[in-house]
Amino acid sequence: MGKKTLVFILGIIAISLTCMGQNEPKSYAADRVRYDKEVSYENDFAVSIGFNSDLPIGDWKKYASFGFGPELGLWYHLNDEWCITSRLGFNSFSGRQYVLAGYPGIRYGRQKEWYFNPGVRYNFNQNLWVNPEVGYFNNSFETKKEGGVTWGISAGADIFGPMSIIGVGLGYQKMNFDGLSHNHIGLRVRIYFGVDREKVNEEE
Repeated sequence: MGKKTLVFILGIIAISLTCMGQNEPKSYAADRVRYDKEVSYENDFAVSIGFNSDLPIGDWKKYASFGFGPELGLWYHLNDEWCITSRLGFNSFSGRQYVLAGYPGIRYGRQKEWYFNPGVRYNFNQNLWVNPEVGYFNNSFETKKEGGVTWGISAGADIFGPMSIIGVGLGYQKMNFDGLSHNHIGLRVRIYFGVDREKVNEEE
């Protein structure tokens, strides 16, 4: 390939990219609103990845000591205040030690928990939010497996970084397993992808 041909091709590519940039449609919604120092979330669809770190409470604290696991979230903002949410995740709880026949140091088996929690989220402002949920869980502990309805609530804040949005909050989850309360409370941390956070002026 000659130099002239290569230069011609690169020129065409550069012109095409320039045109695409000038004519690029607004992300996610035609009625996007952007203004200085604030961002409208209206019609934004976002994906998040994160993790939960939980401590069991109620009956379950007799059998488990600490839980940790990843989660995937989907978020659709109806407007700047209300958002439809869903979280799919997995937690693994380590077993607590107990004494059997005078011998200490024996541990209960590890408990595994899958959950899918749809919900709604209310944004008090650009940072603070609360997120009630009702969903389904499936737990396995020792030789027992059981699923059922779960509900919970979390609240926290979004931290705006230079390249991403990080959400940090505290959450409570209520569920029953094998006739016992299987509740836990803990930290919720996630990174959002897909929210258009450009801070520019646009005139309608």
